[in-house]
Amino acid sequence: MTLTFDEDLLPTAATAATAFSVTVANTGRAVTAAVVKGKSVLLTLTRGVAAGDVVRVAYAGPAAGPLADAAGNKVAAFELAAANATPTALVVPTASSPCMLAQNASAAQYEASQGYPFLNEGPLSASGSLPTGGHVNAVVIAVDFPDAPATQDAAQLSAATVSALGRFAEHSYGRFTVSAEVVPSWRRMPQ
Repeated sequence: MTLTFDEDLLPTAATAATAFSVTVANTGRAVTAAVVKGKSVLLTLTRGVAAGDVVRVAYAGPAAGPLADAAGNKVAAFELAAANATPTALVVPTASSPCMLAQNASAAQYEASQGYPFLNEGPLSASGSLPTGGHVNAVVIAVDFPDAPATQDAAQLSAATVSALGRFAEHSYGRFTVSAEVVPSWRRMPQ
């Protein structure tokens, strides 16, 4: 999330992320980092913000490491509300998408020894790989097959998948987050 001011801020300001509080759709969202760049303060949130979400940001103006302009004038405490107008596109991969998985050497060796396809890992190309920072929107689609029908409730499976997405933020120290749209119910795929 980017906060833009009308003049440059001191680049040396070591404003703590705890000086900010953010709510998205009336739910608190932790701020994990606050970085000053020119007229902007870049806030890293534990989860992204969807288009149309109402966002409230409050700044407490701490005594130590406050935001200040080039003349040293401290930024007063404030609270703002705005709707996220950034559109978010959901892209559903198909079998021809560049992000489908390609096998690595050990998987190929295992497949050869077993005589059937087993597992593939890694993107086919750099263009199909996930970014290493920022935010990605995903789609969760529960699928089953005529010869392998679903045995679990789709909502439970989707909830477990979505709840695990927080690990991306945890393991990247907040630099990479994923949110998901869940398609309700199972989708039957052809064999």
